[in-house]
Amino acid sequence: MKDQLGMLGELQVLERQKREAAGRKEKISVDEVRLLWQEVRLLAQTVAADREKLAGMEKACAGREDELTSLTRHCGELEQRLYRGEITNIKEIEQVRTRCEALRRDIARRENAAVAGIEDCERLAAKIAGDEANLQAKRRLHAEKQQHVAQEAARSDAELAGLEERCRALAAKVEPALLRQFRELARKLPQPVARVTGGVCGGCRRSIPTGQLAQGEGRLLYCDNCGRILLVE
Repeated sequence: MKDQLGMLGELQVLERQKREAAGRKEKISVDEVRLLWQEVRLLAQTVAADREKLAGMEKACAGREDELTSLTRHCGELEQRLYRGEITNIKEIEQVRTRCEALRRDIARRENAAVAGIEDCERLAAKIAGDEANLQAKRRLHAEKQQHVAQEAARSDAELAGLEERCRALAAKVEPALLRQFRELARKLPQPVARVTGGVCGGCRRSIPTGQLAQGEGRLLYCDNCGRILLVE
C-alpha cells in the first residue's frame, strides 16, 4: 500500500507540473507579434500610397517641364522676330514686346512652381526611403518575434507531452480502485494526497492523532479535517 501511495504522491506532483506547464503555455503572448504585423501592414500601405503619390507628382513635374520648354521656345521665337527687325509696325512691335514680357513673367512663375514641385518630390522620396528602411526593420523584428513565440510553444508542447506520457505510465501502475478514489478527490481538492511529516497533514496543517497513524499500516488513511489521502513518511 505504501508503494501505491508513493506512486499517487508522485502522480500528484506530475499532474501539478502538467498544469503549471499548461499555464505557462497560455501565457505565451502573441499580442506583440500581432501588433507588429499590424504596424508592418499599415506602414506597407503608407509606402504604397506614397509611391503612387510620388509617381503622380513626378508626372506633373514632367508636364511642367514640357510646358516651360514650349513657352521658352515661343518667347525666344518672338524675341528673335523683334531683334531681327522682322516687325516694322510700331503697334505690332509693342504688342510683341508686351507678349514677351508676359511670357517671361509666366515662365518665371512656372519655373518657381517647377522647382517647388521637384523639392516636394525629393522630400517625399526621402520619406519613402526612410519608411521602407523602417518597414524592413519591422518585418525582420516581426519574423524574429514570431519564430521566438513558435519555439516557446514547441518547447511547451514537448514538455506537456513528456509530462502526459509520464502521468499515463505512472497511473497504469496504480491499482484502479485507488486511482479512482484519487481522481474523485482531485475533483474536490487541488492536492488530494497529503504527506504526513512530523504527525502533521501536509494539506491542511492539522495534527494527525498518533493512534490513527499507528492503525494505518497496510490501509488507507484520510485526514479527518480536510479529507485528503494521507501518505505517512
